[in-house]
Amino acid sequence: MLTERIAKALALAVEAHDGQKRKGTNIPYISHPMGVASIALDHGADEEQAIAALLHDAVEDGGPDYATQIRELFGNRVADIVEGCTDGVPDASGKKEAWKPRKDRYISHLRNATDDVLLVSGSDKLHNARAIVEDLVRIGSAVFDRFSATRGQTLWYYTTLAEIFVQRETPIANALADSVQRMNQLSKSGTVAEILRHQVDHFYETLVDLLGADDELEIPELTREQEQELMLLVISVMRIVATEKNKMHPFISELKKFGAKNFSEITMYLEKRTTDALEQIINVRVSEYFSVFGEKSVNGLWNIGSVLRKFTELANCSSDLRNRATSIGTQKFIERSLEEFSKLLGDIEHQAEVLENEALKWLEDRMRAPDGHERSYGSFGDPSIGLRISPRMQRWNPDRLDTPLRWIVLRLERDFEQEHLMKEAHV
Repeated sequence: MLTERIAKALALAVEAHDGQKRKGTNIPYISHPMGVASIALDHGADEEQAIAALLHDAVEDGGPDYATQIRELFGNRVADIVEGCTDGVPDASGKKEAWKPRKDRYISHLRNATDDVLLVSGSDKLHNARAIVEDLVRIGSAVFDRFSATRGQTLWYYTTLAEIFVQRETPIANALADSVQRMNQLSKSGTVAEILRHQVDHFYETLVDLLGADDELEIPELTREQEQELMLLVISVMRIVATEKNKMHPFISELKKFGAKNFSEITMYLEKRTTDALEQIINVRVSEYFSVFGEKSVNGLWNIGSVLRKFTELANCSSDLRNRATSIGTQKFIERSLEEFSKLLGDIEHQAEVLENEALKWLEDRMRAPDGHERSYGSFGDPSIGLRISPRMQRWNPDRLDTPLRWIVLRLERDFEQEHLMKEAHV
């Protein structure tokens, strides 16, 4: 049974978190302890455990004076739970201990923590994990930019926590394990985006070769505007196919941005446009192509002929280019390409996992290689650096890798560099 003590605890939590926001959002921070208390009650919390859930971050975010207030107002049991859920208190200057040693110590503490602490701490981690999953669906891997830890560190932390709660057989364990599994799945959205980006580039370049200049046949090069429209055609049809795939639904945030990088790369010689403006152009074309692409042809396949006729109108094609673009050969090439793309999407999560593991292995092998210490962190993309490195180390230049593996290696490398800089800052 709940009493007025809950109301007093909520009032104290509101005071402790006054003016604070959830990381990277405008959401009042008090929504978090309220959510944690709700989850704890859903999993059998009594009143004192619920009070501790409301106040679990009060000392960490409001200062050490709240530890005394909580003990005086709500007793030793509540104060002990709050203390057991606190992984670090800021010093007089407002700084906490470095992230990694602080989390290592908290993980060790949880392995032998009381059931009271495990229930409240588990509710806290579940609320955070669900918020991360929700934002991964909404904005993709950019969610990890909000945290002081890297993407890899965040995933390691929550995966380790879930394992501990499962081992301790806490009421929250299964729900947390499910959320963390979903988090790990969605965290691959960056790699999924790079796979899609690679597919767009390959499809576009092949079509340019198919429709572009041929000296023997006196076929002129495509104009810049026609190249731009051809890229928009490729992005549009691939995005339409991807959106229809159930396997792509977890990565809807990436589909909303699908093709933006590819399109920006071929429009850099045009007038300056913002990313939003480029995405707006893509969205318009997707809508225009969907209106004809979605209509099935007589054989039940995609209506590629109508799509290509639409392209020739938008690209202001000459009669010769229009004939080449709408030929049976071009239509069959696009149908085959989209069928292969559709098959790849059916196995997209496995493809992303394989590529990430391959990138990690490459990075690990490089660090173990002779003269590996010469490489350290950063990219070989700067020629001034490339001139100063040893010939043996040229083998470990990530710019020599094929895409999308190169992009994934460089992204993971940035994670490692950030971790390295974090460690140096706290040495």
